[in-house]
Amino acid sequence: MKQLWLCLLVLAVVLAWMSVVAFRFIGSLDQYCGVHRSDTRQEVLYRLGSPPSVVGPPEKTEFGMGSPVYTPGSQDPKRAMPDGKKIEDFPEWTYELNADATVSVYFDGQDKVEGIECLTGHAGGCPDLAGVAFNDTEEQVMHKLGTRHVRSQLLGVAKEIQFDDLGVVIYLTKDRVYMMKLLGARPATGAVFLHYLMALPGRLIPN
Repeated sequence: MKQLWLCLLVLAVVLAWMSVVAFRFIGSLDQYCGVHRSDTRQEVLYRLGSPPSVVGPPEKTEFGMGSPVYTPGSQDPKRAMPDGKKIEDFPEWTYELNADATVSVYFDGQDKVEGIECLTGHAGGCPDLAGVAFNDTEEQVMHKLGTRHVRSQLLGVAKEIQFDDLGVVIYLTKDRVYMMKLLGARPATGAVFLHYLMALPGRLIPN
């Protein structure tokens, strides 16, 4: 009888620990690079300041399709924003997170955050996202986040892997992570919780 109670006690402790770490993981997905998933343009402006660069929607150029980049306040005709335009008119704002990383914040038609993306070329440039770090291999990414509700596609020399249950997108080239994105749409807490628990063995067992 004592052994049964001891087993039940151990099980209760393990379940409690798993719940704590799972909800800590869920909380870590509330924001990325200082921007919250639920933020509006005005809240991003408050958190990060005025964007050094803004990006317009794709348009046709002499070199094909491309997204024009403008520098607010620039006197350079090639970089200056079109007459009558404000930073609020552009769907993407970009910031220099540090010397090695660029953060892009995307907005939807209701001026809410649609995605927070960090691009870097050096370790430590971008903060980790969902436990994934710059220069991780694809195998390491899948080991950490599991394979539940995952979509992937090749984009030329890059690969995009989207974890629908988490609202996380990882980009790799030459089998290494170089960019990470947290989507603005918040998945159901239950789905994130289940995804984390199913991927937990991969987090506990070194790859």
